[in-house]
Amino acid sequence: MKSIATSFAQMTAAVPPEIRQEIELEFAVSNRIEELMKKYGYTKSAILTIW
Repeated sequence: MKSIATSFAQMTAAVPPEIRQEIELEFAVSNRIEELMKKYGYTKSAILTIW
């Protein structure tokens, strides 16, 4: 039986390394923003009301 990780690895195998690197950076930025929001007690809905 295939696992999701195996299927995902197969799907992303064709992605060029420079694109994969860019995607990893985007996820890192997103994760950092989420960490800071949690640290300071912000929610996504509260952030949206500011804009």
